[in-house]
Amino acid sequence: MADPGPPLLADVFPPLAEPLAELLRERGEDALAAEVPQLRIHALCTCGLDVCASFHTSSRPMRRWWRRGRQVAFLTELPGEVVLDVVGGSIAYVEVTGWAEARRAIVGAA
Repeated sequence: MADPGPPLLADVFPPLAEPLAELLRERGEDALAAEVPQLRIHALCTCGLDVCASFHTSSRPMRRWWRRGRQVAFLTELPGEVVLDVVGGSIAYVEVTGWAEARRAIVGAA
């Protein structure tokens, strides 16, 4: 049987994936919203904080993203703080903090 690859965020934690796509559409970020169902949890943040559930969405390392990227923040719309790091027009990293249920699901699946 073929390796299914890293887990999909939509399978691991729908309470983040579903509203995130909707919030992006509401902001006119249709291209990013279309990516959400395919976002994979490739690697977890290595900060070690027990409030962090952040993850990389690609196996390629994110280097100096701030020079060619941007952030899309959702600081009050969800139970925790969520910030998308967008590089080259695609979601490269999802910062999730302060959402215990997300942490349990995402860290447990990775």
